[in-house]
Amino acid sequence: MLKNIILAAGEGTRMKSNTSKVMTKILNRELITYIVDACSFENSKTIIIGGKNKKLLEEKYPNLEIKEQKIGDDFPYGTAYAVSMAVDLIDENDDCLILNGDIPLITKKSLEDFINFHKENNNNLTVMSTKIDNPTGYGRIIRKDNKFQKIVEEKDASIDEKKVNEINVGIYAFKGKDLKESLKKIDTNNNSNEYYLTDCIEILNNEGKKVESFVADNPDQFYGINNKKELANAAKLLRERINDYHMLNGVIIENPSIVNIEKGVKIGKDTIISGPCKILGDTEIGENCIIEGSSRIEDSIIRDNVKIDNSVIEKSFVDQGTDIGPFSHLRPKAKLGKNVHIGNFVEVKNANVDEGTKAGHLAYIGDCDLGKDINIGCGVIFVNYDGKFKHRSKIEDGAFIGSNSNIVAPVHVKKEGYIAAGSTITKDVDEGVLSIERAEQKNIPGYVEKRKKRFRKIKGAKIKMSESTSSAHINRGEMILFAGNSNPDLAKAVAKSLGLELGKVEVKKFADSEINIKINEAVRGKDVYIIQPTSYPTNDNLMELLIMTDACRRASAKYVNVIVPYYGYARQDRKTRGREPISAKLVANLITVSGADRVITMDLHAGQIQGYFDIPVDHFSAVKLLSSHFKEAYNNPDEYVVVSPDLGGVTRARKFADSLKLTIAIIEKRRPRPNVSEVMNVIGDFEGKHCILVDDMIDTAGTICNAANYLKDHGAKDVSIAATHGVLSGDACKKLENACVKEVVITDTIKIPENKKIGKIKQMSIAPLLAEAIHRINTNESISGLFDDEI
Repeated sequence: MLKNIILAAGEGTRMKSNTSKVMTKILNRELITYIVDACSFENSKTIIIGGKNKKLLEEKYPNLEIKEQKIGDDFPYGTAYAVSMAVDLIDENDDCLILNGDIPLITKKSLEDFINFHKENNNNLTVMSTKIDNPTGYGRIIRKDNKFQKIVEEKDASIDEKKVNEINVGIYAFKGKDLKESLKKIDTNNNSNEYYLTDCIEILNNEGKKVESFVADNPDQFYGINNKKELANAAKLLRERINDYHMLNGVIIENPSIVNIEKGVKIGKDTIISGPCKILGDTEIGENCIIEGSSRIEDSIIRDNVKIDNSVIEKSFVDQGTDIGPFSHLRPKAKLGKNVHIGNFVEVKNANVDEGTKAGHLAYIGDCDLGKDINIGCGVIFVNYDGKFKHRSKIEDGAFIGSNSNIVAPVHVKKEGYIAAGSTITKDVDEGVLSIERAEQKNIPGYVEKRKKRFRKIKGAKIKMSESTSSAHINRGEMILFAGNSNPDLAKAVAKSLGLELGKVEVKKFADSEINIKINEAVRGKDVYIIQPTSYPTNDNLMELLIMTDACRRASAKYVNVIVPYYGYARQDRKTRGREPISAKLVANLITVSGADRVITMDLHAGQIQGYFDIPVDHFSAVKLLSSHFKEAYNNPDEYVVVSPDLGGVTRARKFADSLKLTIAIIEKRRPRPNVSEVMNVIGDFEGKHCILVDDMIDTAGTICNAANYLKDHGAKDVSIAATHGVLSGDACKKLENACVKEVVITDTIKIPENKKIGKIKQMSIAPLLAEAIHRINTNESISGLFDDEI
């Protein structure tokens, strides 16, 4: 197998930036992405050697191997030391491609030719080189009788050697066995006191191994980036390459030097691009289009024969023959049909505009569905927001909306309905009817104070549904809730908070334990919410969730929103040794493939799991909910302390402590074997205080009980436990009952069986939080206010 090793640990101090060098963006993409893409060969595996940026690289590439090179005075330096971080992932029969992470211009074709040359010549080591006019600063290729001998770095080169114009570009191909063995023989006997990977050349030559160089054309592709000036130069070269590609494929770019097109964008032939345009992300543009002025198009689909003038288009769809601008703005989820006209200073957001409809100027078209051949006059506003919730309007074919009109959602204007100019429409308009509304001005005393009381902000954990969240304000025809067998009590509580009944569903098992789901409610065109924690029995509950999601998707649900308060397999979130699965990622893939459009979850064991999904994930925290229980109980903060049961839970404990304005202590422990722990030391003052042990879950309770007993035995006044998920496996409840624990406060993400309920356990419900989140999602309102800062 081919192992691609990308060296990306450099801190890039010359970049003078707080951003890691390889994560610096060039043409809207991180540097490292260009190198990873160029190495995407079949039957290969990519390994990235990171440094302090390891966490960022893991978030960017959760499926790649990321190794860490420690950096500092206590650690060695040099390329050989960096490569040695990957030795345990290299087999002797592998071929290894080694290159730097700051050469975004490198092409896949050059790397393919290089690897083929290495294999076809059965080389033990192949060095890629090129020839340039000014080789200053580069390692020189030294030959004897035209035979490749060694590479000499600039610092170590003699006067004659510095005259050589063939340079090392920092790309190498090794046989795995030779790389592993030669790395052991490298020393720091050079002017920089570093471990040079290039020393492998001399080592292998002395052993009689076959070492050759591959001289590549086009030296620009090896352009490395060390500062912002070089970044700009590289961007210019990359821009030219991308624009040349499109022009050679039939696109007309009038001034290529001012047009930025991101790699991966697709553009049809005979499309004309003029002006300083930016075309970014996953954008597709059809044939015969005209893109003019300072237009910016991102993550959008533009069909044939579309004209766009000086406008911004984001995550939208534009069908053929439509013209947009100048100075229009299509925001996410704008969908325009054929031959639509969107004129100057018109904004469209989350709206469907059908064929032939026109909005010439100065209009806001948001959260609405417009039919065919509708005229939207100047100054028309679709009023979709009441200050807290968003609502949607519908205008049918042939309607006329006069200038300076306000359509106050939710409103339905039927076929060929006419709205007189200057009207504020708050009621439905029937087919062929003229509607006019120009009321006299009224001043209503005391309105502001009443509104403040009605829509006061949600505080702490006591989330109460606002009046507008009642059943009278929810379109029951658009939303439906289902629950599996995992936690029906929680689902019923959520439905009750929303003023709804749970949808009818049958969950059965066949004789061979296969799960059968039957949805007994119509879901076509509806927003479906499925509430199903994947707790014990984990596999059964997971399969129920997947099958139910698939059934709703196949029944033509508009959106399928999966609510997983407890996410099973969350502790299998990373690969720490060979042949180990990342089960949390697998579950994410299964949920996505089953047809889910959105996932709502609570206190994941590892936050990085959110990145395993390619659909939106709303990740809530129970910190404020749990802490509110203790906030009501104590009078003197100096008598309380929040304790983390291990080093990994410090962040969670600190958030908990901050919400109560308390100090924290940390337990340092050692695990003799899984689910068994031994307390070693406590960092922080806890003697004589009420201790609150905080964790994300209680599974077997061994760790948390040992911690509680240790605290009590060493002077704590008493010990309480707060955790989001009560997994309570095996004899966990017995352990908690016998431990020196005053109370155990958990949420109802997992249903506690009757035989496991003990007097020490107090459950706090997340139902109001989930209900409020569902309501906001269903009304297209922001849910950011429900995250950790306000929960």
